Amino acid sequence: MRFNFVPANDLRNFGFAVPQTTNFCEGKVNIAETKDAFEIEIILPGYSKDEVTIKVEGNYLTVSAQKTETEKTETRKYNHREFNIAPFKRTFEFPETVEAKAIVAKQNNGIVTLVLPKKEAAKPVSLQIEVQ
Repeated sequence: MRFNFVPANDLRNFGFAVPQTTNFCEGKVNIAETKDAFEIEIILPGYSKDEVTIKVEGNYLTVSAQKTETEKTETRKYNHREFNIAPFKRTFEFPETVEAKAIVAKQNNGIVTLVLPKKEAAKPVSLQIEVQ
């Protein structure tokens, strides 16, 4: 089963006019499938669970994160800064075989893991058929 992404790079590949630079950072993603579920892992270092939002609309799952400036920026001036505080947003189109109401998310060591369980009817059935 293939998941469809909706990031800017994929749109450019099909001739859509999408700016080369965006205000969003695109985190790296792993997608795996087991017999019972799909699993999505997204690297989001530096974001707390309160800064991460996950929404399901129809067959689309959107993960976004917004970092708020800390007081440190008000009390000091940076000479060089590489930490990314750009917002993150990634949308996935999942198959109809996913039980959307049962999606679970957890965050550990900067990685958000989403488990999208498959509906019972979508799970593979193994039967032994006797030849007559």
